[in-house]
Amino acid sequence: MEFEISTPANSSDSEQLRRLLPARPVGRLSSVAACRREISRLYREARLGVLRPDVATRLSYVCETASKLLRVELEAKELVKLRKQLERLKASPPQLVHDFSDPDADAGELADMTAEALS
Repeated sequence: MEFEISTPANSSDSEQLRRLLPARPVGRLSSVAACRREISRLYREARLGVLRPDVATRLSYVCETASKLLRVELEAKELVKLRKQLERLKASPPQLVHDFSDPDADAGELADMTAEALS
């Protein structure tokens, strides 16, 4: 069975179209991009009259909330990675080439290096 879908001309056509088309559940909201796609689909269906605008608005709020939660989860994972990296750096700090604890010693080395570079 095939249906021709067009923009409803009046409210009775809109009601008939709603009865003919099965209710489509909200898609998988596993990523921020999937949430954006779902919001776009809801907008299209509301514009075509397939979905009532108030229902589309409510569902888009759900998608938006899911998107925010997914972003927070991604940021939390990134934060955990950065904390682990910081702990590794604290455990074994990088070795410095020069010991800067004695400023007079470094001044002498710097003067020698400058003299060599100029000659």
